[in-house]
Amino acid sequence: MDFDKVRALSGLILIVTLACGPLDTHATNVIELPIASLREDDAEIDRHTILMSWDQAATPDPLLLQWKKSQVPVRGTALEPLLEAFEFALARVSITSHPTGILSIDTPSSGSLGTDDTSAGAAFAVGFLTVLNGDQLVKGITVIGKLEPTGRIGHVRNIREKIRRASRQGYRVLLVPRGQWHKPQVRLAGIRVEPHLVVRELDTIDEAYDIMTVNNSSTTQ
Repeated sequence: MDFDKVRALSGLILIVTLACGPLDTHATNVIELPIASLREDDAEIDRHTILMSWDQAATPDPLLLQWKKSQVPVRGTALEPLLEAFEFALARVSITSHPTGILSIDTPSSGSLGTDDTSAGAAFAVGFLTVLNGDQLVKGITVIGKLEPTGRIGHVRNIREKIRRASRQGYRVLLVPRGQWHKPQVRLAGIRVEPHLVVRELDTIDEAYDIMTVNNSSTTQ
């Protein structure tokens, strides 16, 4: 055995390891999901965002949804739209894969998600699908709508106020349930939408996903 060659090879491996840093055996998918508005009584007009990250670890199995800061599972009747969106996305990607590990979510305040308003259900579903598929979100776009079990996007309450608030929050494209934007009482009632905002109607989560993501995955087809 040529020990000089072995020592030289060992030194090369050490140099590469030091240069690249320790290997991360669990790559993490991370996205920042924009939410137009969760509560009508929220005085702030800043965008709400939810940080979603998936560690892709082998355990736990099945995939666990938890709060990042407290590391406890997400649960509670007030969070039904969020939990329903997680189950919807998990069922969709499970057709071709078996996600395991921990999907963590982080918000400025967990109380900001405590609402019986289901208008963020579609956005939650797109967010979970995006992080599980390893895609990224296009900046400046969000969706308002109820998540229906079939994958359709249902109508929401107070659509005029939600569109107005999304406009004030600086979004450039707002996706809304089909049939709610073109109603005369919405468009012609002095809603004062900023000129930078484009409002588009759509029917399904698949449509929203195609518009909101950069690298679409076949799991949403």
